[in-house]
Amino acid sequence: MNAVNNYPKLSLVHFTWERIDSESHFEFNPGLNILHGKTQADRTILLRLIKYALGGNYERIDAKILEASIKVTLEIVANGENITLIRSCQHTSGKMEIEDKDGKHSLTLKEVSPFLLEKLGLPQVFTKTTNQDGTKRDNPLSFNDLARAFVVDRDISYSGIMAGVFDHSLIEIIKIMFGLTTQEIADTENSIRSKEAALSDLRQSIVSIETFLKKLEVPKLIEINDKRNALLDGLSILAHEEQELRQDARTTIKEEVSTYEPTKNALLSKRKELDEKQREVLNLVDQKREKLDIKNVLEDEVKRLERHASSHYVISTFTFTICPRCSQDITNEMRQRELEGLCALCGRSFIEHDDAEVWEKSLRDTKQSIKETEILLIDHEKRIKFLQKEITPLDAEIKELENKLESETNQYVSPLIEHLGLIISARIAAERELSRLEYEKQQRDLATHYQEYDLPKIQRDLDEIKNELTDLRSKLGNPSDYSNAFLSHFRSFLNHVSLDQAVDIIDLEEKTFLPLINRQQYKILNGPDLAITVIGFHYALLAMGVKEPKVKSGHPKLLIIDEPQQQKMGEKRYLQVLNLIGQLAMEHNNELQIIIATDTQDIPSNLRNFAQRLI
Repeated sequence: MNAVNNYPKLSLVHFTWERIDSESHFEFNPGLNILHGKTQADRTILLRLIKYALGGNYERIDAKILEASIKVTLEIVANGENITLIRSCQHTSGKMEIEDKDGKHSLTLKEVSPFLLEKLGLPQVFTKTTNQDGTKRDNPLSFNDLARAFVVDRDISYSGIMAGVFDHSLIEIIKIMFGLTTQEIADTENSIRSKEAALSDLRQSIVSIETFLKKLEVPKLIEINDKRNALLDGLSILAHEEQELRQDARTTIKEEVSTYEPTKNALLSKRKELDEKQREVLNLVDQKREKLDIKNVLEDEVKRLERHASSHYVISTFTFTICPRCSQDITNEMRQRELEGLCALCGRSFIEHDDAEVWEKSLRDTKQSIKETEILLIDHEKRIKFLQKEITPLDAEIKELENKLESETNQYVSPLIEHLGLIISARIAAERELSRLEYEKQQRDLATHYQEYDLPKIQRDLDEIKNELTDLRSKLGNPSDYSNAFLSHFRSFLNHVSLDQAVDIIDLEEKTFLPLINRQQYKILNGPDLAITVIGFHYALLAMGVKEPKVKSGHPKLLIIDEPQQQKMGEKRYLQVLNLIGQLAMEHNNELQIIIATDTQDIPSNLRNFAQRLI
């Protein structure tokens, strides 16, 4: 494996710590760097400030240190590219200033993580996180989550392998370090999670519909169609009878009741008026719904425009499968535009064109459209309320006319009219039943469509993506090659250190990717033995990518170890640990970088050429 392109590879070059009253500079070399001098606390602060400069959190940095500091500047090389990161110590949540081959950028802390992952060619992996309300959401693993695999902190790292990291996240981090998860695999697994969520939602919808239908005792589709046809036939017969009876009724009424015709006309007029108002209300409700949809679209457009107008850095299309601005699928054309230094969405050059004013005008116009839509919504709501107030007394007038017409009918009209009333009642009942059957048919059709079309389609898509994932993993080779390479270096490390507890069998648990000692969990070891095992684990993660037996790992070839001697492992074992790490660094000087903070008196004589004193 050629060391030149043994990526990912991250190395520190220069660190500047600018304080209110002074300024410190630190140079880092390839291979081994042993930081010593001053106090243990000073060395730990330096390492934590370096991690802070990489976008890490500040919780473990004393507030007084930050208050007395102005900014930190870190020069790194990521996969052969020189990058400078500047972060304020006064505004810990503010944007970071970053310079790379494409120029200078101002990135938020959330943007720094995908930036570094992209520069190192490391995958963006999502894990499922459960919210307090029980719902689940995708939680991306950040660069500093991955850093737990190559930064050993004196306060939190020695009590367990990546102590405090949730089990599922820990597994994903180790898989990335092993090289078992690439960007292609991460994208495919993200697609699988999305399809599985859609499949679960669809199945839940089918269950809900079937439960609803069962509760209402809705018949099968064939039974619904039979009932519907019978009702339509009955309605046709009733309509014919009603037409004949109405003609007879008109003749009888004209002869017997002089006030019937005016009352009937008044009733028809009021019903027509009521119908018009109700239709207008329905029309306004539809318009209101359309305006709300338009408003939602415009608000989404505002968000997209605001992101586009305010962003000076385009999130890589290689990091996402859909665009974070417009939610459209990332296409090959978009990837090509980005490689050419153009906007992945519109093709504009970020260097040659400044179209901020155009975007801001579009943003203003869109916001104005939203205001106009909101005014229309208010007008619609006012008109609906006005019509509803008019409908109530109109209903009362119609009922009064109906009662008057019924009274006149009962008093003067022959049994022929009573028969007509029965027919009308039968027709209304049949129409209501027909409407109910239509609704039940729609629900049945929907459930059938889900079951016969949507569900199989998503299942086929899911199977195809899973096959794609299988093919990608098969290209990586046998997973056992990766675990065997790791175990070889892990066993070698522990076998060359004089542990208090006997270690005869060392394996790797398949599900957790954590070591088994004598066929038990590695935490059967305690005290200094546990701390040495933790260091050995991080050592093996690094070694498997540079030293035979080796594989194409996802480790960035950087290892930072803070104050290992603090774990009271004794002088003999400490020298054994330091010599193993030093030997790896010297053998692969140009392929990796190891930074260790320790006391001056604890540096072995054979490694003093690699020592750097803090001043």
